Amino acid sequence: MNKDCLIGFSLGVGVGAALGILLAPRSGEKTQKMIGRKIRKSTDYFQDQASGLRDSAADLVEKGKEQVARHRQAFEHAYKRAMA
Repeated sequence: MNKDCLIGFSLGVGVGAALGILLAPRSGEKTQKMIGRKIRKSTDYFQDQASGLRDSAADLVEKGKEQVARHRQAFEHAYKRAMA
Protein backbone atom coordinates (compact mmCIF):
# COMPACT_ATOMS: atom_id res chain seq x y z
CA MET A 1 0.00 0.00 0.00
CA ASN A 2 1.50 3.33 -0.95
CA LYS A 3 1.69 6.39 1.26
CA ASP A 4 -1.09 8.35 -0.51
CA CYS A 5 -3.49 5.43 -0.20
CA LEU A 6 -2.72 5.05 3.50
CA ILE A 7 -3.24 8.77 4.12
CA GLY A 8 -6.55 8.69 2.22
CA PHE A 9 -7.72 5.65 4.12
CA SER A 10 -6.80 7.22 7.48
CA LEU A 11 -8.54 10.45 6.56
CA GLY A 12 -11.65 8.54 5.50
CA VAL A 13 -11.73 6.60 8.76
CA GLY A 14 -11.37 9.82 10.76
CA VAL A 15 -14.10 11.65 8.85
CA GLY A 16 -16.39 8.62 9.07
CA ALA A 17 -15.88 8.31 12.82
CA ALA A 18 -16.49 12.03 13.35
CA LEU A 19 -19.70 11.96 11.28
CA GLY A 20 -20.85 8.83 13.07
CA ILE A 21 -20.42 10.51 16.44
CA LEU A 22 -22.10 13.71 15.31
CA LEU A 23 -25.06 11.96 13.72
CA ALA A 24 -25.52 9.33 16.43
CA PRO A 25 -28.96 9.03 18.07
CA ARG A 26 -27.49 9.82 21.53
CA SER A 27 -27.27 13.24 23.08
CA GLY A 28 -23.92 14.98 23.10
CA GLU A 29 -23.56 14.55 26.85
CA LYS A 30 -24.17 10.80 26.70
CA THR A 31 -21.78 10.47 23.78
CA GLN A 32 -19.09 12.40 25.65
CA LYS A 33 -19.52 10.18 28.72
CA MET A 34 -19.35 7.06 26.55
CA ILE A 35 -16.18 8.29 24.82
CA GLY A 36 -14.66 9.17 28.20
CA ARG A 37 -15.39 5.69 29.55
CA LYS A 38 -13.90 4.04 26.49
CA ILE A 39 -10.79 6.21 26.69
CA ARG A 40 -10.34 5.36 30.39
CA LYS A 41 -10.80 1.65 29.66
CA SER A 42 -8.32 1.82 26.80
CA THR A 43 -5.83 3.74 28.93
CA ASP A 44 -6.13 1.19 31.73
CA TYR A 45 -5.74 -1.68 29.27
CA PHE A 46 -2.63 -0.20 27.67
CA GLN A 47 -1.10 0.59 31.06
CA ASP A 48 -1.68 -3.01 32.15
CA GLN A 49 -0.14 -4.29 28.92
CA ALA A 50 2.87 -1.98 29.31
CA SER A 51 3.33 -3.12 32.90
CA GLY A 52 3.24 -6.75 31.80
CA LEU A 53 5.76 -6.06 29.05
CA ARG A 54 8.09 -4.30 31.51
CA ASP A 55 7.87 -7.29 33.86
CA SER A 56 8.56 -9.72 31.01
CA ALA A 57 11.49 -7.65 29.81
CA ALA A 58 12.93 -7.50 33.33
CA ASP A 59 12.61 -11.29 33.63
CA LEU A 60 14.33 -11.80 30.28
CA VAL A 61 17.16 -9.46 31.25
CA GLU A 62 17.63 -11.34 34.52
CA LYS A 63 17.67 -14.71 32.75
CA GLY A 64 20.15 -13.32 30.24
CA LYS A 65 22.45 -12.17 33.04
CA GLU A 66 22.26 -15.61 34.62
CA GLN A 67 23.12 -17.28 31.31
CA VAL A 68 26.08 -14.95 30.77
CA ALA A 69 27.35 -15.66 34.28
CA ARG A 70 27.06 -19.43 33.72
CA HIS A 71 28.85 -19.27 30.36
CA ARG A 72 31.55 -17.07 31.85
CA GLN A 73 32.17 -19.55 34.66
CA ALA A 74 32.32 -22.43 32.19
CA PHE A 75 34.73 -20.49 29.99
CA GLU A 76 36.95 -19.59 32.96
CA HIS A 77 36.96 -23.20 34.09
CA ALA A 78 37.88 -24.44 30.60
CA TYR A 79 40.55 -21.75 30.28
CA LYS A 80 42.14 -22.72 33.61
CA ARG A 81 42.15 -26.40 32.60
CA ALA A 82 43.72 -25.56 29.24
CA MET A 83 46.44 -23.45 30.86
CA ALA A 84 47.31 -26.03 33.48
